[in-house]
Amino acid sequence: MQNLISKLSERGETPEFSPHITLLGQLQQEVGWIKTKLVEFTQDLEPFQLSFSHVGMFDQYFRSIIMHTHPNPSFEHLYSSALEQFEVKTNDVFVPHLSLLYSHHKLAYKRQLMEGLAIGSPLYMTIKEVVLVETIGGPDQWQEILRIQLG
Repeated sequence: MQNLISKLSERGETPEFSPHITLLGQLQQEVGWIKTKLVEFTQDLEPFQLSFSHVGMFDQYFRSIIMHTHPNPSFEHLYSSALEQFEVKTNDVFVPHLSLLYSHHKLAYKRQLMEGLAIGSPLYMTIKEVVLVETIGGPDQWQEILRIQLG
């Protein structure tokens, strides 16, 4: 997936980033508290797989071009548990996905960027770790705070 993200970023002249699935974002609590809660939250988690269904394009910078995951009740339960663990209240709909491009490009240009790119198969990702990232500024300024291996 990194190769695909890199190609799209280069073609679209946008920031490159590592492939990831965001479980929660925009946490407002103090970093030490978040780290403690994350260690507790991941204590019994085992590696798991997510499979992907189709590509989507949106007028949202962080969801410019994405790959939707297939419905996964276990992952949706993990999301609900994370909301509770990190005391997050939201009305946002959970859209589990893998971002392929961050951009403000128009839909027609995004389609052009995707032309001729092979996504490959099988379309799945094994989640082996959880990473806490401070996302101040653009993707090139993000800082890894904590990385926890699952299992």
